[in-house]
Amino acid sequence: MKEQSGAGLDQCSADEFVAFQPLNDAYNARFGFPFIVAVKGQTRADILAAFVSRLANDPQTEFDTAIAQIHWIAGFRLADLT
Repeated sequence: MKEQSGAGLDQCSADEFVAFQPLNDAYNARFGFPFIVAVKGQTRADILAAFVSRLANDPQTEFDTAIAQIHWIAGFRLADLT
């Protein structure tokens, strides 16, 4: 999506790609849903750091965080419509 391109996720180096994969797998295994983050205004390093820090959350906290991120994403997309 446009947001991911804006954060440079479509331009990951081989090392960054290797870093993202196990974090994504660990996150999905721990919480049972994909990592959701509003990437607008964030760098790849910010997103990697969020992955690492949010893996330490308990399941309810992370669910609440993911829902909040969905709200941010929806807000950004609605704002882009105007």
